[in-house]
Order: sequence, then C-alpha cells, then structure tokens
Amino acid sequence: MDTLADFEPLDYYKSRLKAEFEKNANEYFDELVKRSGVDAAENAAIVAKYDAAQKKAEREAVWERVDAQTARVFQDDSSMRSFLDFMARCTP
Repeated sequence: MDTLADFEPLDYYKSRLKAEFEKNANEYFDELVKRSGVDAAENAAIVAKYDAAQKKAEREAVWERVDAQTARVFQDDSSMRSFLDFMARCTP
C-alpha cells in the first residue's frame, strides 16, 4: 500500500485484524466466564435439560391441539360425515 488511494479496508481487516480480533474476543470471554464463577460443564448440562423440557412441552402442545381437533371431528354424526366426505375428495 503506497498511498491512501490503494487502501482496501476489507483486505486489511482480513489479512491483519481478523485473527487478532478473534484472539482478543476469545480471551475476553474466557476471562468473563472465569470471573463469573460459572461451571461451564454444569451450565451445559442445565441448558441441555432446559432444551429437552422445552421440546417436550412443544410436542405436548401440538398433541393437545390434535386431540382438540379430533374431538371436534368426532363429536357427532354430521361432523364425522363431513370429515369422511372431505377425506374421500382428497384421496386419489
């Protein structure tokens, strides 16, 4: 780079600053975790349990909606007949 006109900020970032930035950011976050006193392994286990519970709750909510819709379809003869007519039209 001989002159300011030759300066390419993106190239400069990629070739000189990116690796240093990543190193500094990782060191900074490692220091924050260390100062917080959080046990990373224990935290990961808690997050995994939370994620599993969240997925289970979502599945249960879907099945509650399916059960409610099924109950409406099978509530009486007219509803059942409408459902079967619909299914007959959808089946090739």
